Amino acid sequence: LRDSISTLAEDQYGKIFLYDLAVTVSEDVEDVEGVKESTIVSSTSIDVVKDGTKSANLLVPKEPKELESYIDLHTSKYKAIEFPQDNEIVISHKLAEDLDIEVGDEITIQNTDLAGGTVTVSAIMLNYFQQYAFMNEATYESVFDEAIDYNVIFANVEDGEDVHQVSTNYMKDSSVKTVLVTEGLRKNVADMMKSV
Repeated sequence: LRDSISTLAEDQYGKIFLYDLAVTVSEDVEDVEGVKESTIVSSTSIDVVKDGTKSANLLVPKEPKELESYIDLHTSKYKAIEFPQDNEIVISHKLAEDLDIEVGDEITIQNTDLAGGTVTVSAIMLNYFQQYAFMNEATYESVFDEAIDYNVIFANVEDGEDVHQVSTNYMKDSSVKTVLVTEGLRKNVADMMKSV
């Protein structure tokens, strides 16, 4: 059991979340030395409501077609998930399980200002840690009636580059708030799981 639990970190941060760095920014910044590719998303907290309420991290990519290089959306049977269209949302499986949500259900979502509306669940994704939801920009602006704020850059580093040096390069920009190194997060989660 311990071995299967400790592999969850590798599955989460090696098979679902594929990016090397998550860079929280106050505004978009240029790629730094050592970055192979990057994309920007909006990351915000929402409540999902249906037979109860659960919080989730809503991710909205500026360029949905680019997302597959950074996050692999797939079902628990490893079937690829198509990115949601207008008025649709993809949610993580624990969220669906906790709130008894199935594909095709209409759910209510709200942001921290209690603005929100109803969207249709187009797919349920495999995910192990925290709860996530995905939608496109048009749906976000329609549901929350506000312009989107792109605030997180997912970046992959060039082969052979030191990911910690690339992180340091990002931190030199005053628009960068934090840099999360996935490699470190994967190790921390794996270590935590081994001690369970």
